[in-house]
Parts: sequence; structure tokens; C-alpha cells
Amino acid sequence: MASAPRLTTSLPGVTIRPAKRADATHITALCDMAGEGLPAALWRRSAAPTQSAFEYGRNRILSGETNFNLRNSLIAEAGGEVAGLMLGYPLPVASDLADWGDVPDVIVPLLQLEQEVPGYWYLNILAVYPEFRRKGIARLLLTVVDEIGATANAEGLALIAASVNTGAILLYESAGYRVRAKRPAVVTPDIRIGGEWWLMTKPI
Repeated sequence: MASAPRLTTSLPGVTIRPAKRADATHITALCDMAGEGLPAALWRRSAAPTQSAFEYGRNRILSGETNFNLRNSLIAEAGGEVAGLMLGYPLPVASDLADWGDVPDVIVPLLQLEQEVPGYWYLNILAVYPEFRRKGIARLLLTVVDEIGATANAEGLALIAASVNTGAILLYESAGYRVRAKRPAVVTPDIRIGGEWWLMTKPI
């Protein structure tokens, strides 16, 4: 993701900056919040017996081995405190499902939706802490996504939202995103997100 310098925005006291190592704990927490608890459930499955799900997730973010990493993250600060997160990256050319290897069933619908938009710039995580919500920070981060997409030579912008998260969907619709495809969410004993996953896209 193209890094943004620390900048003062149109929101008084709010700045946007690239993530740094000290932000890893916040990124882990905000990723899980935005993922409706799905990230923590998957981290729990992979963690060592003596390791918490949160510790495993934080270590993965610090390792940089997946797209969930510091370089793909921008932090919103309000009054000097971490208030929110935007994490995104370009999606690669579509691949065959057989090439994905052994992936959890709950992830398959998400991967299938991502395959619908190869070459798009993908907003994977947009999250704001509850105490900073309804202050325009999420909308501000969406304008940053617009700016990054415009300079990334992408086919368009894309994100995936849970149909049960009506507040997020209304926000994305107001920013110009429209539903392109849907997949039923897979419910398991430890992952109980119901409804559907919605792929939403926006032209650049």
C-alpha cells in the first residue's frame, strides 16, 4: 500500500499516518473488531497450546508474512490517541481454488468473493474504536482509500462486509460502494457470524 505521511486532516485534532511497530497491539484488536470476531477464532485454531489467540495474531501482524501487516496499515489518531485503522492492498490476478491449499471452510466464501475482483485495490479492514465513532473518522479513512486507489493503477475499489453489519453497509453505500456479489457465511461452533458476506465495489 502506498504510505501516507502524517497529515493533519479536515477533522480537528485527527491525523493519518503509516503504522509502526508500536501499533501492533491496536492493529490486532481493530482487525478482530472489524472481522466480527472471525480473526480471533482463526488465530485460536492456529495458536500454540500455551499461546493466546491475541498473541498469535499480533505475532502474525509483526512477522509481515501475510497481508495483515504494518506496511499495509494506516492509523488514524485523534488527540494523540490511536482511534482507527485502515488496512488494504491490491488484489492479485485470480487463481484457481485448488491452488489455495488447505484453507478453513469459513474463509472459502471470502476468497471466492475476492476472486471476483482481481486487480482491484482491496479495503480489508476499516475499524474505529467505539469511543471515537460518529466523529467522521471512518468516512475520512474512506477518502484516503479513494486517494490510494486513484494512484495505484487499480481496476477499482473493493471490500467485503457482513450483511448483519448494517451500520457499516450504510456507510459504504453513502461513500459510493455498491453490492456486486454475495456468498452465505459459513457458521461453525466457534464462528457464529450468520447472514451473508457482501462484496461491494466502487469505480475509481
